[in-house]
Amino acid sequence: MTTIRLFLAIILLLTLWGNASAGVAILFEPGKATGPVVLPHLQNKGLIAEFLDPGNTGLGKSLAYLLWREVLTAISDQAGAGVILAHKQGEFRIVDMLKEDYHMAAIEVAKYHQAPMVLWGEVQEQAGRIFLYSYITLLPELQGSDLFMRISYQKRPLPGFETEIPRSRFNFTLIEADRKEFFDRPLIVRTAKAMLRTRPGETAPLKGQVPKNTVLNGIDMDGPWFQVQQPDGSTAFVNMDEVEVPPRWIEASAYKVALREGPGTDQKIVKRKDLAGTFKVLDMRYRPGHGLWYRFNVDGTNVWVNGSQVRPRFSLPAVHFMAGLYRFQAKRFRDAAQEFSQFIRAPGLKEKNTNLATAYQFKGASELMGEISRDLQPFTQAVSLTPYDPAAYNLRGLASLGVTFSLDMALRDLEQALKIDMLNDRSRSLARAFRSFASRPIEGFSVSPKNREDLNRIWTEFRIEK
Repeated sequence: MTTIRLFLAIILLLTLWGNASAGVAILFEPGKATGPVVLPHLQNKGLIAEFLDPGNTGLGKSLAYLLWREVLTAISDQAGAGVILAHKQGEFRIVDMLKEDYHMAAIEVAKYHQAPMVLWGEVQEQAGRIFLYSYITLLPELQGSDLFMRISYQKRPLPGFETEIPRSRFNFTLIEADRKEFFDRPLIVRTAKAMLRTRPGETAPLKGQVPKNTVLNGIDMDGPWFQVQQPDGSTAFVNMDEVEVPPRWIEASAYKVALREGPGTDQKIVKRKDLAGTFKVLDMRYRPGHGLWYRFNVDGTNVWVNGSQVRPRFSLPAVHFMAGLYRFQAKRFRDAAQEFSQFIRAPGLKEKNTNLATAYQFKGASELMGEISRDLQPFTQAVSLTPYDPAAYNLRGLASLGVTFSLDMALRDLEQALKIDMLNDRSRSLARAFRSFASRPIEGFSVSPKNREDLNRIWTEFRIEK
C-alpha cells in the first residue's frame, strides 16, 4: 500500500457562543506531517474528513462543513471537547489526491492530532437526489479504557468486573435525500455583522450586511458558503463562520412544558402544553445562565422552549452516534443515553444490526453508569440483534450482576459467550473475576451453591487458567 504523508495547517479556530467546545479546520495536503497538533489541551476530540465526491458535485466539501458544525452544535455545552475538520483547499478534491488511500489518510490525520474518532464518507448526486455513505472509525490506541463498562460497589470498582464495547468501525446505512433536506434551515448570525455576498468567496461583491442574531433562511451550500434567500426573494451567500447552524428539527415527548415568548427563563410564559412530535426549528439562541433555547411554531403561535425539554434531530444518524461517543467519554451519561436513543430512533431508516446493537450497548451502559436506569432491556436488544457476538453476552452478563447483585444471569451469558468463542480474552477474564468473587463474595451480593457449581463446570469445560 502507498505510504501516506500529510501536511497540516491551521486555518480557523471556532468556539460556539463562548462555550467550551471548539472547532478547528485544517488543510488536508499530501506531504510530510508537520506543524503543531491542534487543540492540544483537549483529550476528547474527533475529526471529520472532507467527504469523497467522485462526481465532482461539490457536496463533499459542503456536507463535511455542515456536519462539522452540527457536531459542534450537538456538544456545544461540553467542556474539554473539540472537533477538527480536515479538508482540501480550493477546488482540489480529496478523491483525486488520495484515491483508494483516503480512509487510511484520514486515520493518520486523526492520529497526528490525537483524535480518537473519525467521521468520513462519500457522497453522490443523481437527478437532484443525494446519496450519502457515512462511516465512523474509532482508534482504540488513543481511547485507552474510555469505552469500557465497569461495575462498582459503594463507589469502589470490583477488580476484573469490566468489559469493553469492542466495535471500532461503523458503516452506516445509505442516506438518500433531496438537497433541501440538508440545507433548508435557519441560520443565526453570530458575529457583530455578517457580510452577504453576491457569490461564494471573500472577494465577491458585497450585497449587504445583517446584524447579530438575525435569522437567515439557508437554502443551499457551496463549500463553506451558505446560500440564503432574502425577504425580497433574491439570494446571497454568507460564510458559515459567521452563523450558527441549528438542527432543522426538534423532537419532543414531554408534559406541561413551559413555552415562552423569548429565549430565557426570565421571559413570559405564553402557555404550558404537552409536547409530542417533531417541530421545525425557526431560531436557536444560547443565553448564559439560561441555556440553549429553540423557537418553533405550535398551534399557530411562535414560542421558545428550553433545549433540555426537547431533542435535536441532526442531518445524519452518524452525528448523533458521534455526539454520543463524546458524551460517553466525558462521563456525561444522561446526554450520551439521549444521543444514542436519537440514533436508534432515526426516522425512516433501516440501520444495520451491528450498529444498532452497539448503540443499545452504549445506551444501556450510559444509563447504568449514570445511575439513570437499571433496565437490562438495551443489552437484551443488543443480544437479539447480534446473537453470535460474545461481547453482547459479556456486556449483558456484567450489567445483570450490577443490577440484580446475583450471578445467575451473568453466568448464563458468560457460558453462552464462551460457547461462541472459547478463546475470547474478555470472556475468560470475566470467568476468572467471577470465580474469585464467588470465593470471597461481598456483602449484599448473592452467590448460591448452584452458582459455584456452574462456575466450576465453566472453568473445567472451557479450560480457564488462573
